[in-house]
Amino acid sequence: MTLDRVEVGVSRVKSKYYLYNYGMEVLSAALILVACVSAGVSCMFIARNRGAINKHSRQRIKDYEADIKYLGEIKKADAADYRQEILRLKGSINKMKQGTTVTDTDMKNSGLGDVIMQLIPKKYQKAGSTGRGSS
Repeated sequence: MTLDRVEVGVSRVKSKYYLYNYGMEVLSAALILVACVSAGVSCMFIARNRGAINKHSRQRIKDYEADIKYLGEIKKADAADYRQEILRLKGSINKMKQGTTVTDTDMKNSGLGDVIMQLIPKKYQKAGSTGRGSS
């Protein structure tokens, strides 16, 4: 580290200022150190301000939690409705698998017997009419 005396003249004042040149490496190191410290301090302030929770952000968080809870309740209600619909459909499918049963009283009372007898081929009509007891 060298210490040199440098004269600097100012034309208006007509006086001399003496600057001491400590060498460029010390001055540049000091400038870099000051820049790093100021950048670190400013980063701390920015991070603190962005990370802080104020009353508006707390309210927003509460709103989001309420929305999530509401959506969960809706999903549960929809799932219950879907289960009920599935059970109803399974019941109707089981009834369809069992088929329809028509009794003799249904045939006599409704008049379907005569309509069905007309649809059956003639060679089976005699067997159908004797089987049901013709009136």
